[in-house]
Formats: sequence, structure tokens, C-alpha cells
Amino acid sequence: MVQQAFWLAEKELKSNWIALIFTGTATVFYALLSIILLEQDSRNLFGTETMYYNNFLLDITF
Repeated sequence: MVQQAFWLAEKELKSNWIALIFTGTATVFYALLSIILLEQDSRNLFGTETMYYNNFLLDITF
């Protein structure tokens, strides 16, 4: 059963590899855009205070 699942996943990846690449590219683009916008908004909210970023929490969120 697991072998059949891997066989099916392989067939799907072979036929939809272009969609997978575009999905990954769009995800990276929107992530970079949201990072920039969230950084600007947080600087406007908190002013010139030093901000501490929890990288692990940011990775889980995005």
C-alpha cells in the first residue's frame, strides 16, 4: 500500500512539475513581500525601540 502511494506521488510529480515550481516560486515571493511589510508595520507601531525577533516562532508562523 505504501509502495502504491509512492508510485502515485511519483506519477503526479512527473505530470505536474511545472505547477509545483510555480507554487514554490509564488510562496517564496509572498513570504518575502510579507516579511518586508510586517517589518515596516512593526517599526511604525513600536517606533525606534529595539525589536527582538524569535526566529523559531517566525518560521512556524510562515
